[in-house]
Order: sequence, then structure tokens, then C-alpha cells
Amino acid sequence: MSALKPGGHFIIGTFAKGGPIKCHGLDVVCYTSEGLQATVGSGLELVRSFNTTHKTPFDTTQNFLYAHFRKIA
Repeated sequence: MSALKPGGHFIIGTFAKGGPIKCHGLDVVCYTSEGLQATVGSGLELVRSFNTTHKTPFDTTQNFLYAHFRKIA
């Protein structure tokens, strides 16, 4: 995250636990907020996160995680 200034914000959306195993034929990784924190590293602090369920055009659902991080000075 060297492109992010200290105090800068980083927002990401990803598949949440319980999400799909594949997307468009590709394997995916599903996260919890704790797992995502471990992935982005200790230089970013988690400000807020939430899960949501998305209904697809195929009448199925997918779990998503949205997380807001701030870079530690």
C-alpha cells in the first residue's frame, strides 16, 4: 500500500464466507473481516465492514464483504 498516503482510505468489496466457490469458472477466495485484515497487513486499520447478500440474475445469492480501511501513519 505504498501508493496510499498515511491517513488515506482504502475500500474493498470481496466475496464473504459462505460465498461462491467459483465465479465465471475461476476459483475464488472468501473472506471474513478478520481474514481480510490479515491479508492487507498491519499497515491498515479496519474502520468498518459489513456483509450483504446479492441476488444474481440466475436467481441465486452470493455473500459479499465490504471493508473500509485507513492507512496508519
